[in-house]
Amino acid sequence: MLILILYDKMGLNLFHYFSKGLVFRKSTYSPSITVKIPSESPSSSKDWNINWLTKLGSGESKTWTFNYPLDTPIDPGEYIVSFNYPGLSSQIERYQLIQNTGRIWLGEVIAMQNIIIK
Repeated sequence: MLILILYDKMGLNLFHYFSKGLVFRKSTYSPSITVKIPSESPSSSKDWNINWLTKLGSGESKTWTFNYPLDTPIDPGEYIVSFNYPGLSSQIERYQLIQNTGRIWLGEVIAMQNIIIK
């Protein structure tokens, strides 16, 4: 069994403390537009809680939906949109990876999509 972090267990604002938000770029080397949800800092940079994690069985997956508020409209055009979540690799020590119910996955999640805004 694999154990991974789920934002709905830790709260959306604490989850977004660890992420960079939603990033729009016209091209790989262009300046970015970042849309962030207000974040909540943990007590310390090493804080984590086993109750933030959920067990997934073999072949099981999980989908999340986030709604990002925009303060100003984004100009029309083609964009590369990305979301990066680094996981808890800075918080969880190697000896803590193996739990009674499974192994904690520390991998990073990067989602990218090309979109057109009209």
